[in-house]
Amino acid sequence: TTDASFDFYGQDVGNVYNFTDDGFVFFDPSTPGVEPWINTDIPNPDEPNSLLAVFWRDIEIVYDADTNRGVTLASLTSGGLPAASVIEYDDLEPWGGGDPIMDMEIVLFSTQDDTPGFYEAVIAFDNVAATPVGTIGVENATGTAGSALLNAADSTGVITDGFQVCFDL
Repeated sequence: TTDASFDFYGQDVGNVYNFTDDGFVFFDPSTPGVEPWINTDIPNPDEPNSLLAVFWRDIEIVYDADTNRGVTLASLTSGGLPAASVIEYDDLEPWGGGDPIMDMEIVLFSTQDDTPGFYEAVIAFDNVAATPVGTIGVENATGTAGSALLNAADSTGVITDGFQVCFDL
């Protein structure tokens, strides 16, 4: 939950966002779908919709406070007003266990701005050890429109340390 509403594909989706251990954020009233661990092509009318795929695939969040593993949430303000929400995933593992494959972070900016170069969502990657098949992109509430950087394809070598994806919604 943030303190400010978020505009997604020209629709006010309120101030609640949902995030999963499978690398995507979705906005109400969408649901994670029947099999959220199976990444699909974007756009797709099946749930989840109203979707921001950070790196959608079957991954697992393992919490360990001593090593800073897990997920961290933060709300940022500017001048006392909501400015952004941050979701940081540290040391994600493939489902079923194994060595960590990457860290990823998403920043959702509360302010909507049509100025070129102003991005409402920024995704960043670090500590990339392996980049398996995954989906990165956005999709509207009906699954009829979307933009994908990677679309359920082999992304080996595409995601590297410091790689960032910016979405101008």
